[in-house]
Amino acid sequence: MKNLEAKTAHGRLEVEDVPVGPPHFVTELIGQTEMAEGQIAHFEAQIEPIHDSGLTVEFLHNNRPLKQASRIHTLCDFGYVALDIGQLIESDAGTYTCKVKNKFGEATSSVTLSIAGQGTLDTSSVRPEGKIFLKIQTMDT
Repeated sequence: MKNLEAKTAHGRLEVEDVPVGPPHFVTELIGQTEMAEGQIAHFEAQIEPIHDSGLTVEFLHNNRPLKQASRIHTLCDFGYVALDIGQLIESDAGTYTCKVKNKFGEATSSVTLSIAGQGTLDTSSVRPEGKIFLKIQTMDT
């Protein structure tokens, strides 16, 4: 019986710490860069290291932090980063940069988005508050 117990005893599982260095892009930020108003833009890249709890990922639009909105979604999961922008409008055109940073350094990758058919999408408000504001503006002139 002791021989059987000795054979089935499990050893301790050892997990090696993977050395972490400065982040880098395995694949640069890619996606369709010429779009039309109303379309959905999608950009993605692969980054390393993937097992760094201190790694931060930030998206920029024309060198300014990209504000989260209902049309804008970002994802960072196991080295995969993505940016989706729905219902493109004229002001979405410009340079999008993904910046990854940890205590060892940082890396960036950028794409430039151009939007055709500018000015064809109606972005005016259909909410009653917006209509009241337009009436007031008209009365003042």
